[in-house]
Order: sequence, then C-alpha cells, then structure tokens
Amino acid sequence: RLVRKLCAGCREPYTPTPAELAEIGVRTANPVQIYKASGCAQCHHTGYRGRLGIFELMIIDDDLRALATQNVDAKTIKKKAIANGMRALRGDGARKVLQGVTSIEEVLRATEDEGVVAQIA
Repeated sequence: RLVRKLCAGCREPYTPTPAELAEIGVRTANPVQIYKASGCAQCHHTGYRGRLGIFELMIIDDDLRALATQNVDAKTIKKKAIANGMRALRGDGARKVLQGVTSIEEVLRATEDEGVVAQIA
C-alpha cells in the first residue's frame, strides 16, 4: 500500500505519547522522537510530498502450507505467519514512522482494516 511521505522541508519533530505509539504496535519504555506533518509552500501546505510503499511478505513454510490445506481461516494463518517472523503491513509502516519518513496518522489511514497484529519493541 502507498502512504504519503512527510515533506522534508517542513516536517516537525515531536515526542508521541505511549498511546499513540501503541496504535501502530510500538511498545517502548524509552521516549522516541518522530515527525508530524506541518505544511509549507514546497508541499502546498499539506505536510506531505511524495509516496512510498509499505509491505508485508508471507513466506510459505511447511506449517503454513499444512494450515492452508486444512482450510483454516485467513486470520489463523496470518497469526501463525507473524509468529514465524512475518512483518505485517502496519509493522512495516511503524518502522517507517520511527525512521521519520511518514506519520502515525498516515500509517493508521492506510492500514485501518489491519488492526494491531504485530508489535515492534
């Protein structure tokens, strides 16, 4: 999925609350600094300029193949894949928030149907 990139010319640093970080699955005891959209002439006062993809990739192993052949529901298969190391869509978005590339609001907008499935420590 595509999310909007924060404008490098006007993004503003701030320290999010633990509740804001929890929305995207980030649990940390240490305060982190991320960025939020502001707005300038370069980005036409939107705070965003350009787009980037957030991704999830499920590698099918024997366990997942067995679940799929047993006609197990997709939610169960996804939970097993995450337990085996798959990075969920929202998890990839959270990493890009922590890198300062996009905002929490943008990741939540793009993954609103995902819910918090994986956590990032």
